[in-house]
Amino acid sequence: MGGVYPLVRRPVGGTVTVSVLGNNHSRSATTSVGRSLPADVWHDLVHEIATVRALTSAAQLAPDKAARLRLLGLIDAESAEINSLLRQLRPGVAGSELVDVAEVARGVIEPLAPTTPATLAVRAVDVDPVTIDRASLRRILRNLIGNAVRAAGVGVRVGPTRTRRNVVVEVADSGPGFGHGPTGLASQGLSIVLELATAAGCLVKVGDSDLGGAAVSLILPTSAPS
Repeated sequence: MGGVYPLVRRPVGGTVTVSVLGNNHSRSATTSVGRSLPADVWHDLVHEIATVRALTSAAQLAPDKAARLRLLGLIDAESAEINSLLRQLRPGVAGSELVDVAEVARGVIEPLAPTTPATLAVRAVDVDPVTIDRASLRRILRNLIGNAVRAAGVGVRVGPTRTRRNVVVEVADSGPGFGHGPTGLASQGLSIVLELATAAGCLVKVGDSDLGGAAVSLILPTSAPS
């Protein structure tokens, strides 16, 4: 799929270099983030913007009005999530609430699905809501699912399930598995996942997937952490 997608190199000395690559052209821009955006927020913001760009390209190529309107709705939803991500930087904005995990997972997958040839699916299992900051949960799942999409050969499965004391969200892919795929932004994304999960009182478990690739499980307590 055509379009323009930003790629980010990791910050060095408080600076992030953004290389924007498109068809038959490229350009670079450097911006200081040491006193503005934290590196983890910048990382997530770049991926959200890349999704918006990919959806815009898809909307331009949409075969009919209905498809175009659906893609424009996804762009609007992604824009709202970008606003939510930036609002997290304000003191006192984050707060725990009862959150439907499967709904958040679907909200991550829906805008990604038109931008990748991989098949994305959320396993339909009813689970109880969990008490967590919604924006943090979305960032966790966005990084896990985004990593899985980049690694996947043909498919990614997201499966919320219920145990006696926890809700478990497994993100499984059909890629080469940990240690056999590209590093860089994927490892940074996993670092962000671990940091956010720890702050939310969640656990992260890494293993092999029955799809042939990696499986990362986010284990959420069903009650608010003390």
